[in-house]
Amino acid sequence: MDDRTRQLMKGLQQEIAKRLRSGALVAAQRRRLLSELSDGEPHWTAELVNAAAPQYAQRGMRLTLAIGRDPDVSDLVEGLARRAAAIEALGVMYSAGIVLEVSPQKAAGVSGGTSPGVNSLDYQFEVTWSSSMQSSTGPANLFIPMPTSPNRVRLTHPPAADGTALDYVSYAAALAPLALDERTLRALQEAFRAARAGLYLSNAVLCGTVVEGAVRSLAPLLEGLAGSHADELTNEKLRTTTKRMLVVLAETKQKELSSRVQQISANLHRFIDLRNYGAHTGDPDAGLERWFSDEYQAAMLLADVRHTLLELHDAIADRIAVAQPAVSSG
Repeated sequence: MDDRTRQLMKGLQQEIAKRLRSGALVAAQRRRLLSELSDGEPHWTAELVNAAAPQYAQRGMRLTLAIGRDPDVSDLVEGLARRAAAIEALGVMYSAGIVLEVSPQKAAGVSGGTSPGVNSLDYQFEVTWSSSMQSSTGPANLFIPMPTSPNRVRLTHPPAADGTALDYVSYAAALAPLALDERTLRALQEAFRAARAGLYLSNAVLCGTVVEGAVRSLAPLLEGLAGSHADELTNEKLRTTTKRMLVVLAETKQKELSSRVQQISANLHRFIDLRNYGAHTGDPDAGLERWFSDEYQAAMLLADVRHTLLELHDAIADRIAVAQPAVSSG
């Protein structure tokens, strides 16, 4: 991929992310999904997502993109952003207990279906750059990880007027493998209560407390791989513990695990920053303030925390498993 094409793909990612951050597109897709799911019947995740932008329905599809001197990719951004918004909305609705998994099985003939659910934007492009002087063609890839939902879902209950339904019991059960302590579980339960009561700033701060509890529960599992820095995994400063944990996780030659750790790192630091921002006064930050704006942002934050902590748990297990042969052979 040449520099121009690389910059084009980066620009696409940034524009899609910008559209998602505004919240309006995700909210619109949530309303559409609630309408389609209001019949109470099971629906395939792939079909729900594909309906957001039918022209980009096939995951991994190869798109031909002809670019002139001044690239105009507004239609492409709009279509992919709608699809990304639908994926994000479904992932949040699942994590927040608004929809339930009906069957993990994949139906024959359902285009774009995956198990578990659609969880990324993944496209191959054939990009042609043309001008009056010359033209060049080359491949490019656009991949954006998204929240995961099951392959087939239905509404848990008929949607309320605001379309929200938070389920602490199933959420806490999903986090059971993390062995969270009682204080952390209390923070989680009160985060749900805050979200229901419209105390969105409190919800964000409590979510940060849950993240801290999870990090302090999971980080010591890596002590055997941290060498002389093992004591940092139980440091009283959360950022020190988090940094050492992520360093140990990233010390692997497995590219897939390393890529996952980068996303986990970004999310953990976002949660910590959001908690610190919410707990202190200062100049407003629009990018962080949005998490305090409404019930849907609160549900999204809870969903992001759940997804990230489960990813962290799995990454630690994988990192330990990768190290086992080296440890046993030594």
